[in-house]
Amino acid sequence: MFASGRAWSLGSLFGTPIYVQPGYLLTILLFWYFWRGILPEAPFMALLLIAFAITLSLLVHEFGHVLAARLNGHRSQVLLVAMGGLTMPSGESRGWRGVFLSLAGPGAGLLLFAILSFLVPPPDPEDRTLWPKLLDLLLQINLVWSLFNLLPIWPLDGGQALQNLLTTFRRAHEAERISALVSLVVAVAIGFFLLQAHQTFAVIMVAMLAFDNWERLQRTR
Repeated sequence: MFASGRAWSLGSLFGTPIYVQPGYLLTILLFWYFWRGILPEAPFMALLLIAFAITLSLLVHEFGHVLAARLNGHRSQVLLVAMGGLTMPSGESRGWRGVFLSLAGPGAGLLLFAILSFLVPPPDPEDRTLWPKLLDLLLQINLVWSLFNLLPIWPLDGGQALQNLLTTFRRAHEAERISALVSLVVAVAIGFFLLQAHQTFAVIMVAMLAFDNWERLQRTR
């Protein structure tokens, strides 16, 4: 599917092909810029640590979707892209099956967060290895990214779950219109909150989501 050179194959995991687009590498560099202070004396090692933590977390998230798709009877491909990942099933899951598919990704991330929080012993304060820093990164990424993805904003997983839920009792056009409206309102509200908290990068991301849903709302009139 990605023979055009727009993505590189990373092989497969549990029979699921994995691809990565060049934009994903820019994402790694962006997060390294914000988190490079975790190892100020070794910036290259910090880059490798951040790349590993982000990639592992994204694969856990996407394979939550992959598992749900398989339970729905579909095989999938995983694509790592700028600012996240995509799971592309071989077929469409509608209604409650679609809700389950959408929530499975954040659910997998929160499950990993719970395992790391409650089942993995905390690092020794005297531990000078990379493990305490890696553990901290994995906890942050899987909690924050999972909760962010659960927001009812299209195309986040929460927004897709909302639209699939709406299609169980509304026509597809109505469901999309309501989904776009809810997504726009929530994105604007969260954007103002983040603006007050001086989270500039997050504000930009939410503003982009708000604009996308404004366009969706115009198309569904």
